[in-house]
Amino acid sequence: MTAVYLTSLPPEKREEFKPTAERNKKFDSLVAAFPNNIATPIDASYIRLVVRRIHQNKMRAQARANSASSVKAKPVDVMKEDDVVMVSVKLDAPQRGIIFDSITFDKTRFIS
Repeated sequence: MTAVYLTSLPPEKREEFKPTAERNKKFDSLVAAFPNNIATPIDASYIRLVVRRIHQNKMRAQARANSASSVKAKPVDVMKEDDVVMVSVKLDAPQRGIIFDSITFDKTRFIS
């Protein structure tokens, strides 16, 4: 619609429309809402940076969500009770406090 409008105007009244410049003008009006005497001055370029960062983070989160949902979960093979072998494993829980038991190592347990 703007192209038809521009061609209907005489050549001396035609102005080039730059969508990126017009889009960035909205940040210039936002700068007036912030006080002038703050420690970190807020200008239009800073607001553009913050808005761009928020947009990029949102797009990344959506991409991660889409890629995670596109991965199909594989079915897990269910073992029968007859196939289960019970094995006892000794696990040492971490100690609390500042006094710890001394640990002894057996050389035969290490590959040399």
